[in-house]
Amino acid sequence: MAKVFLDQIFLEKELEHAKCELALKPDFTTIDAFRLFDIEQKGELNITDFVAAFSEIIRLPNTKGQTLDDCYLIFRRYDKDNDGKLNFSEFTDMFLPSSREHSQQLTTRAASYTTARHVTFNSQTHDQLVRTLKSHYNVEQAHEYLRLRLQKASTEFNVSDLYNVLDRDKKSYLTIYDFEQFLAECRSSSSQLELSTDAEFLMQKYDKNRDRRVHYTEFVDELTCKKLS
Repeated sequence: MAKVFLDQIFLEKELEHAKCELALKPDFTTIDAFRLFDIEQKGELNITDFVAAFSEIIRLPNTKGQTLDDCYLIFRRYDKDNDGKLNFSEFTDMFLPSSREHSQQLTTRAASYTTARHVTFNSQTHDQLVRTLKSHYNVEQAHEYLRLRLQKASTEFNVSDLYNVLDRDKKSYLTIYDFEQFLAECRSSSSQLELSTDAEFLMQKYDKNRDRRVHYTEFVDELTCKKLS
């Protein structure tokens, strides 16, 4: 399981890099990005809205079933309340970096446009938006591959046992310190800063409701295959 955690951290770092690069673009705001997706100005996105806009922006190949399946992985990740819709707050999480410096730049920036038809990022910003969305697409595919790998190894791997190993003081939830301690045992040469940073990536991946605690159901949910087919 240590290898899975390390692979997850690697993928989350790749996504974080793309988010930070996008946050540095002075004309990018999440409200303007949301307007690109929310063509009908409903104030929320269902999976059909999301796939249509996502596919158009990054020019996905015209393979409807596969596109829906893969975009669903992204949609499922950010639909925190599982209501089948992305509100603006959930959508913003797609672009908000973990880095406080970068996230503050993004959240304090005023929107430039009022409707989707008027949103026109400059070419560099648009290119970075495309790269960030492609990073989401590729990273979520890779996370799903890791889940499938675990599923195939289910005879040797037990989620409940792993959770109990991490929750060594039997709190019935995991904190960032539990992840830190596990990583420290796997990577004794890592600095405390590296361990803390990487544990935070895991925390954000597993902590679905953002209460800084990972309960068993959240842990299982993250390790369960997500694809529709």
